[in-house]
Amino acid sequence: MVLLLHLLLMLTLLSGGSARVVTNFEQECGESFANRKSPFVMSFSGQPQYQQICQTLNGVVYYATYYDTNNKIPVYSAYRFNGKMSCTRKNNWYIEPQLDDVTAGSNMDSEGSVNKTLRGVHQALNADYENTGYDKGHLAPVSQAGSQSCSDATFTLTNAAPQDSSFNRGQWRVLEAKIAVDLSNQCLPKYTVYIVTGVTPGTSKIKNRVNVPNYFWTAYCCLDNNNKCQISRGFIGENKNIPPRDMTVKVLETELAKHYNVSSFEVFHSSTVPPLAKKQQSKAFKINVTCSQFWFNFLCVLFLLYLPS
Repeated sequence: MVLLLHLLLMLTLLSGGSARVVTNFEQECGESFANRKSPFVMSFSGQPQYQQICQTLNGVVYYATYYDTNNKIPVYSAYRFNGKMSCTRKNNWYIEPQLDDVTAGSNMDSEGSVNKTLRGVHQALNADYENTGYDKGHLAPVSQAGSQSCSDATFTLTNAAPQDSSFNRGQWRVLEAKIAVDLSNQCLPKYTVYIVTGVTPGTSKIKNRVNVPNYFWTAYCCLDNNNKCQISRGFIGENKNIPPRDMTVKVLETELAKHYNVSSFEVFHSSTVPPLAKKQQSKAFKINVTCSQFWFNFLCVLFLLYLPS
């Protein structure tokens, strides 16, 4: 009977029959993405282990999460940044009922809202983190929430992954706070700010259930009135208390593709790239090709010169 319910759950998720776990969150909660375009990961599309969630509390959608039900951690959470606020941390953690129970409502809720026989089959639970030494590391964080209700909505386990406690409370928290200040000073209110924060899976698990990420990463895009990113940056850090590395979004995307072993990982859609930046990328590619041709020809000449007569 339980097996039948599990099969029914997966069929319902794939059919998009719920308002919260959806088949296309660009349509359902596209306001969370720059130009209403979600990050694109080559080869992930259509795989049932990855679920799209419009994170909803009390009927209001606050952000979007792409969730890995096999590893029981998010791939990323995406959200708009509307300015830094001082919100109270309530530390009351929710789950996404619809991941485990097809009859559940569309709001994040307590673990008790899901029958014990189904609870946690496709997502992490509070008990998974107990006595592990890892924090429930937010992807969409409290420090970047635009309201108290938005802050409350970040406390769902589908928006968290096992994070080294010293990293979570140390260098990563410093980075989150710095990004909030920088974006408030440099981008708001002139631009609309979008942030995507994610993790890359590691090789170990806590409680033999929840994957411990190797890396945490984040990127932002300050979108102008022409829907182009005028200011953007990316960061990635190992899951240990050392400073994350600062880089362009393009370099970050290359690293993420390598960590996920995919051919392409696009954090912000190509439509957000300004024309000048596209020309510069094209010019850089041409220069690299020209340089490669030069050195190849040079080495060929040397080889011919030193051939025995």
